[in-house]
Amino acid sequence: MSTTLLKYMNALKFISSIKNEKVRKAVLKEFSKKDDFYAALQEIAENTVKKVIPIKPRDKKKLHPFKSDITCFLKNYKSKATKRKKVIQSGGWLNILIPTLFSLLPQLMK
Repeated sequence: MSTTLLKYMNALKFISSIKNEKVRKAVLKEFSKKDDFYAALQEIAENTVKKVIPIKPRDKKKLHPFKSDITCFLKNYKSKATKRKKVIQSGGWLNILIPTLFSLLPQLMK
């Protein structure tokens, strides 16, 4: 686990706990101004696709509509503006992945 991801763990946990969509978008808009935030999201996306983070079948079904948003972070060919747009407009996948990530945190720290 990278230091960038550890740096944003509390922020990501807070974002995943926000239920109101308008408030979550405002918070994501603020965090999306930082380049390190994209690096943390990229690491989460890579670990999800490489199956380092095991996802339950129920959560896979929920994540399927966000497939293009998650794969946007896999490579650096997308512009910062595109990534920012994907984060702000469709941050719903964070609410699915982050609790799974926190439940596996002790195992990933080894």
